[in-house]
Amino acid sequence: MQEITLLLHARHKGPCLTDDAGTYLDEILPHIAIKCGAAGFGFALTEWAVRNCPGLSPADIKDAVRRILPAPPRYTSAAIGRRLNVRIAEAKHLGLRYVRPVGWTAAKHEREMKAAKAAALKAKRQATGETKTPRELSVTKLAPWTGLGVSRATFMRLPKDVQAAHVEQAREALR
Repeated sequence: MQEITLLLHARHKGPCLTDDAGTYLDEILPHIAIKCGAAGFGFALTEWAVRNCPGLSPADIKDAVRRILPAPPRYTSAAIGRRLNVRIAEAKHLGLRYVRPVGWTAAKHEREMKAAKAAALKAKRQATGETKTPRELSVTKLAPWTGLGVSRATFMRLPKDVQAAHVEQAREALR
């Protein structure tokens, strides 16, 4: 629901005042119905329409409810992207995660989401001062026993607190 609203505002630079408003309403209707249930549906739908599609009349809204709710369209991320004609550049620019652009396969979507997650984790590590990945900071990669001039087996037999101190020194040297 948020991504559809974000897309609407990005395309129209604010609320939609064109004839596309009906298309956006058709896409958002099942979301509002699921999210609000019968009790708050009318209010939530009216609020969304007033904020995002002010050109729609109450008759237009009632017509959409009558058309869409009895048999909602197939509601997958790819189907929404096709109906809204979302382009790849547009999806990347807006950071859409759930509405899939036209032409993206499931595998492509998976790769993009994995890359985005890796980038977010990297940014988080850099924000905390940890510029190395956890694998680069592992005991095996650090090999603190080489600095002590002992074998790995001998190092592992040292008391745990002594091991931890040497590992921490090796990590600090990399940072």
